Amino acid sequence: MRRYDAIRSVLAEGDCRRLGTSLAGLTTDGSLVRGWKVQDERVALCLRFLDAYTSMLNYPAQASDGEAEPAGKLWATGILGDRESQPGVWRLVRNYTTPDMPGWVLQELRAGWIETLSGTVGGAEVVLWDEARVVNQSRGDGTAQYLILAWPNVSPYKVRAIAAGLQAIKNAGISPDSI
Repeated sequence: MRRYDAIRSVLAEGDCRRLGTSLAGLTTDGSLVRGWKVQDERVALCLRFLDAYTSMLNYPAQASDGEAEPAGKLWATGILGDRESQPGVWRLVRNYTTPDMPGWVLQELRAGWIETLSGTVGGAEVVLWDEARVVNQSRGDGTAQYLILAWPNVSPYKVRAIAAGLQAIKNAGISPDSI
C-alpha cells in the first residue's frame, strides 16, 4: 500500500464542495476555493497530499507491488466542485485550514497558466508575489537574507518574456520590497 492510498476516499473529487469563486490572479481568469470535510487526525496527511498532487486525479488508482509514489503535480484538469466539472487546467495556489471551518481542508485553484507576473495595485504596476514559492533561503553577510523564488505553472509560451521582465527589474536596481 502506498502512503496516500488510505485517504483516497477522503479527498475524492466528487466529495469536495465549492466554497467560492472569483476573478483574480495573474491571468485574470477564474479562481476557485473548494474543500473537503475530514477527520481531525487526517488533516495534516490530506494537506501533504494536496501540496504534492493537487488532486486525487493526479494519483493513479492502482499500483503494482513495490511501485514508487508517482511524481507530484501543481495543476489538475477535470476538477470538480459540488459535483460540477470545472473545465480547463487549474493551477494550485494554496492548500490550507482556517479556524472558521474546523475539520475542513481547503484548496484555492486558479484557471489557466500564469502569463504575467505584473499587475496593478493602487494604480501602480507591481510584481504579484502571491503564487511565488520559496525554493531556497540563505543568509548573506550576516545582515542580508536572500530568497530564491519560483513561479510554477507559467505558460510555456510566456516563460522567456516573464524572465526578461524580472531581469529588467533586477538590472534597474529596483528592490523587491518596493514592488
